[in-house]
Amino acid sequence: MPISDERLNEWRNFLIASKDDILNNALLRLQQAGGKNGWHLIVESGAGEFLVILFDALADMLKADPRLVLRPLALLDLPKAKVVEKASMGTAVAEETARGENNKLIVVTQNGTFVGVLYEGAKRSGEAAINVASFIQSVKMGNGGETHFDAYPSLDAPDQVAPDETFQVTVGFRADVDPDLLESQPIHIENPPPEAKFLIMLVVDGLKVLDGNHRPLSLSMEAKVTFTCQPKPGVSYATVSVHFIYDEQMVGMAKRGIAVGAGAGATPPQQPAAKPNPCRMSLPSAENRPDLQVTITQSGGQLQWTFVAPKPKIQLGPIATELADAREFAGDLISELRKQNYKGFFAAQTLENKGQDIADIMPPEFFDALRQVHASVKRMPTLLLLTEETYVPWELALLDEPLDANLPPFLAAQTIMGRWLLHEKVAFPPPTAIEVKRVTAVAAKYGLGTDMKELKEAIAERAMLVDQHGAQPLEATQADLVKVISGEKTAGHLIHFAVHGLSDPDANDQALLLADKNKLTPGALIGRYKCGQTPLFSFVFLNACQVGTAGSSLGQAAGFPGDVIRGGAMGFIAPLWEVHDEVAYAFAEEFYKSTLKGEHKRVAEVLQAERCKYDRNDSTTPVAYIYYGHPALRLQK
Repeated sequence: MPISDERLNEWRNFLIASKDDILNNALLRLQQAGGKNGWHLIVESGAGEFLVILFDALADMLKADPRLVLRPLALLDLPKAKVVEKASMGTAVAEETARGENNKLIVVTQNGTFVGVLYEGAKRSGEAAINVASFIQSVKMGNGGETHFDAYPSLDAPDQVAPDETFQVTVGFRADVDPDLLESQPIHIENPPPEAKFLIMLVVDGLKVLDGNHRPLSLSMEAKVTFTCQPKPGVSYATVSVHFIYDEQMVGMAKRGIAVGAGAGATPPQQPAAKPNPCRMSLPSAENRPDLQVTITQSGGQLQWTFVAPKPKIQLGPIATELADAREFAGDLISELRKQNYKGFFAAQTLENKGQDIADIMPPEFFDALRQVHASVKRMPTLLLLTEETYVPWELALLDEPLDANLPPFLAAQTIMGRWLLHEKVAFPPPTAIEVKRVTAVAAKYGLGTDMKELKEAIAERAMLVDQHGAQPLEATQADLVKVISGEKTAGHLIHFAVHGLSDPDANDQALLLADKNKLTPGALIGRYKCGQTPLFSFVFLNACQVGTAGSSLGQAAGFPGDVIRGGAMGFIAPLWEVHDEVAYAFAEEFYKSTLKGEHKRVAEVLQAERCKYDRNDSTTPVAYIYYGHPALRLQK
């Protein structure tokens, strides 16, 4: 006898939601349904599985981590429900089954489709109506009275405008993601003071902003600011992006497309609707705030630069510069250094020539801002470069007037610098601490029988990591790497490679060259990953020639830098060109000694010190390394 419909539907004190819903939306639907205490949240997670939790338990979870209110339900750690088919048992047996479950209920399906829930016994307790708005506010209030501001951007503008039309762009907040935006990142601010405000920066492509790009905006769901815009001549499609700056750090973005004129040419490109993004996190604490944060976004053949700094207070941009042939530039740099064997006077001449070229395509305002910050903080400044452009080695930009004349004149030697990939599928802001729980060291000697030059120091490098830092050793072969890549993931896994590598930016080809003559490409190393999951590797150091050079795929950053960071790594180091074996070993030894032991120095600080060992008449290896990560990042072990 099947479970009776009458008993199944007697008490409908539950809310059914899909796995793609965010929790905030579920709470609002609870309010619309007149929800009561004792209600359950039932989540259809697919493949005949359901997740279930009491809203009371959910409240405790949210008080521990208020950011979950913007998290997709599928990414929450919710218990699985007991599921039975409606026709498989009678009501009495089903109630007895429910009695054995922790939540005292079962989810009932018919041919795998949800049809209701059944509680053990009679009517559930808890009939007092709850105020969901108060509930959400109580979630955002910690035990010590701390408050949190959580919202999605609101970016309103016409879908289509006439070629000469003047129109308004309005920026504010909303409780859920706007599916009409091309990109939307949630915003989370902890403990904002009552007078706190965002700085709103409008970055446009194909438009003119007629009344200034900057506005202050209060941390209030009702707050709004308006900009007046007009299309540039000859434009058929434009975009408008908004950067949310708080405490001189970018904490959120949104982007919208606008068709200009009529006809097929004005039709906006098809874009997937924006979705809740678990990649967005709260900003670093004030003590870890970079002295200067630079954002570089691409707009056609131009770069749009914005600058923010707390001391002195700098809020500047966007400033447009031209960019062409970035991929060719990266390839030419490697080619020219190769001809000089990557060392000596003429290699130094090449680096300075290319460094000057890089500086020439950067806006003068950048160097002005850097000098102002240096004079104000009275020490070597920290610099965070957030960029969509990954081919140009900005680290090598040559300072005509160095901040410290005793140090190499390159930007990454004059500052404590980290860069980060500005991408909707990458964790943002970059974290400032990694608890290293596992270290893997991969190496091969090569030489005879491999058709590759022997790396005498690679085995010593691996042995150093095993002896001094407890690393697990691996041979650089496909068989050994399958074990670590396919095995159980460990949060805080640091992997180090001392191997041969190749990168041909012109051919968009990057790979690690293994001792068994196989090639390990970036995608093969990283596999698939989504924000919120445990990444395969939390920190990656590729001491392998050339693999710090980026690639591109489907219009986004690829190669080892792009794939590793989009694969969830919170830090990445690799050289841009071929490095000398002995110098690379010394570089790695000092790096791990300084970051994993002793003072646990900041990663970027150690890299800056190593770059300062560069000698114009010797190897270029010390300045070859590129670093993706926050300038304040520390490795904790």
